[in-house]
Amino acid sequence: MHSLCKSISAHPLSRKLKKSLSQTKHINRTMLRFVARLSLGGALALFALTLISFYSTSSAQQRNIGLIPKLTAASSFFWLPQVVTPETIDTFEADCETPENVYVLGETVCAVSTNAPPPSFGFRQRRFQWVTPNGTVVQQTEITTNPQSDSYTIPTAGPEAQIGTWSVRSINNRGGIATIAKFTVRDPNNLRTDLAVGKVGPLEVKSGNNVSYSITLVNRGPDDAQNVQLTDAVPANMTFVAGTQASGASFNCTHPSSGGTGTSVCTIATLPRNSTATFTFIYQVDSGTATGTTIENTVNVSSSTVELNPADNSFTSPVTVTGAGSGGGECVISCPADITVPHETGVAGATVTYPAPTTTGSNCGAVSSSPASGTFFPVGTTTVIASA
Repeated sequence: MHSLCKSISAHPLSRKLKKSLSQTKHINRTMLRFVARLSLGGALALFALTLISFYSTSSAQQRNIGLIPKLTAASSFFWLPQVVTPETIDTFEADCETPENVYVLGETVCAVSTNAPPPSFGFRQRRFQWVTPNGTVVQQTEITTNPQSDSYTIPTAGPEAQIGTWSVRSINNRGGIATIAKFTVRDPNNLRTDLAVGKVGPLEVKSGNNVSYSITLVNRGPDDAQNVQLTDAVPANMTFVAGTQASGASFNCTHPSSGGTGTSVCTIATLPRNSTATFTFIYQVDSGTATGTTIENTVNVSSSTVELNPADNSFTSPVTVTGAGSGGGECVISCPADITVPHETGVAGATVTYPAPTTTGSNCGAVSSSPASGTFFPVGTTTVIASA
């Protein structure tokens, strides 16, 4: 809270009046400087001051002191803290009450904007903007109340009858996005999917050393992908070391033998929309590979569902050989398959014995696992962590 108070009395024109005028002018200058400082922080603070600043003025005082208002001892300025509530936009069914983010062609989408700034001096501050998957703006509506809803019916035919990821935005007067909500549009009679795959690996490697690649597969929808297959062939000047799935819906993977060549193939019957799976593949650069050689490793994905964007179904990661290494390089731990062990009635667990993890690479130490094989495991799922 900031306060500025000064009591000024009206007198006949005299030294006292001149003194009062001087004081009043001083107060006004102080006031203007105070307001100017607040206005730098935003129009809201200035507006709040304008609303809650009070003056008491009589016509006689206006005649005597040149329309300069008299500030009473009770006159003060208050800067009320502004509570900033996030601006949001959400999608619902046609009733504007039931949350929803997946629709089919012909359905009506309701969007609700909350805490958008209202029009200022008659000028709008926000608009709804509806955008198709290919970036076409199909509808814009001014936002004048809080909250406010806006609806759009997805066409069943024509250029705007698009399946995929749509968006409804709250935009400012410059076209900038203040907040956004995305939703999926499907056509049950024509299933579509957008699979995308990417790969991350090092840019440089020594010959004889291992190279580890992290692969990410995403189904962006709008539908589940059927009969998905991910393939990764061992590049020239490399041999296969190991391959594992790190996360996501479980794929069935087959790999070349360690030290061999061929293609890793991972398959799954159904990859749900908006799901992600990650994998790690490790290869060893052949000893004697010439310095300066660029090795390109490519991963591909496909499915039996019609693909919306084939361009992102393949990804290539290059690595350049920069010299000779000591061989082996990174230590790779391969874990045994998951196991399920029954427990006796009335016993809250069982003793579990599992195969020891194996390692490849020249930089591995002794393998240790926790919890150790042959120890008591409680009922439920327990993750075993192996290190070497």
